[in-house]
Amino acid sequence: MTAWSRERPTKPGWYWWREEGRQPVIIHVVRCGEIIQQPLLANFASGRRRYLSDLAGEFQGPLEPKE
Repeated sequence: MTAWSRERPTKPGWYWWREEGRQPVIIHVVRCGEIIQQPLLANFASGRRRYLSDLAGEFQGPLEPKE
């Protein structure tokens, strides 16, 4: 796992995301479509979806399962 960074994820996966002054949440980053050039979306547990490019804050990940 990486340290907190302001750089947005560039590949699909599960990530921590936090805005200044808020608790971090886990987001699921996916592509909008099958084509690699499609923008990335962030899916929240609440069901909300936002373009990753619209999210400000810091990211950590991708999260990887542990044995």
